[in-house]
Amino acid sequence: MNKTNKNGHIDEYLKEAIEKEVSKEVKKIMKETYNSFNKESMDFGNIERTLRTKMLNLGGMILEKTIKKYGTGYSKSRIKCECGHKKEFIEVRKKKDNDIS
Repeated sequence: MNKTNKNGHIDEYLKEAIEKEVSKEVKKIMKETYNSFNKESMDFGNIERTLRTKMLNLGGMILEKTIKKYGTGYSKSRIKCECGHKKEFIEVRKKKDNDIS
């Protein structure tokens, strides 16, 4: 599977799909943040934690879509180490949700 086009850019379809989803999510985040500021009891710490979590999740979504398209870069189960031994592939780590609570 070709990772880039002849100009070295990522697949335009993937790029447009990600941009569309990111734009939609950013608008949603902005609306939720604006609504938080309009409440009588604003908790800036909570607003910041929420924003950080949502942006981290947004970055995770971009990474997930890119990896689904291009793969993880895994080549084979054993590769030679500089010291002469062999490194052994164990597993692809599962994604964990990061929560700042």
